[in-house]
Amino acid sequence: MLASLNLSNGTETKAAIRKVTVLFGDSNTAGSNWVANHYYSSAKWANRLLQTRPVFNAGVGGNSTGMARQRFTRDVLNKNPKTVIIMFGTNDAQIMNSNSLPRTSKANFNKNVRYFVDSLRARKINVILMTALPVIEGGKGHYYSRNREALYKPYGGAREWHDSYNDITRTIARQKGVPLIDTYRIFLQYAGGNTDQALTDSGLYDPSGIHMSMYGADVLYQTVQKTLELKRM
Repeated sequence: MLASLNLSNGTETKAAIRKVTVLFGDSNTAGSNWVANHYYSSAKWANRLLQTRPVFNAGVGGNSTGMARQRFTRDVLNKNPKTVIIMFGTNDAQIMNSNSLPRTSKANFNKNVRYFVDSLRARKINVILMTALPVIEGGKGHYYSRNREALYKPYGGAREWHDSYNDITRTIARQKGVPLIDTYRIFLQYAGGNTDQALTDSGLYDPSGIHMSMYGADVLYQTVQKTLELKRM
């Protein structure tokens, strides 16, 4: 199954293009980890949505909101979408080993997400915001195997630090009156706890501790689909 529609083909009617749902995010939107884990492409949450609506997957692995802003016009606005679902934060919140600073400051993350929302709403485009997943901090191959644990200790650990970026997304959703899918809290609820062990045992993650498994993608798909139906988007 294709991950997106080819909207550059001039044969599509303008009416059809206006029905498209654009998924704008990073690797957990793109499903960048699917090939390495030998997952079925059809199990991506983006591809599951294709069963009921035209979808353009504008997820790019490794993207922060600053990087995504540079392609926002091309990958989102130029698709003339009906609805845009936005999920960023994992890469923005990463504290760099080289300078001990986050890739995106909270102030800039706030500005970027507000820019996306305001630009879309000005064009009468539906917006849904999503929080980023809770990361699995310790253990083989997980977050601290690639990032310095000491940098996150002042903030209560990487999971809490990442959730402080989610708090910005939550605030924007509330202030702008747009729907929010709180992926972070949904995954904690499914895991039954806010611990590495609970998240690991949940089956929601692949071995990296920051990407969804096929089961995790199914949980997210079910939530997204229900939200789209409820909001009639």
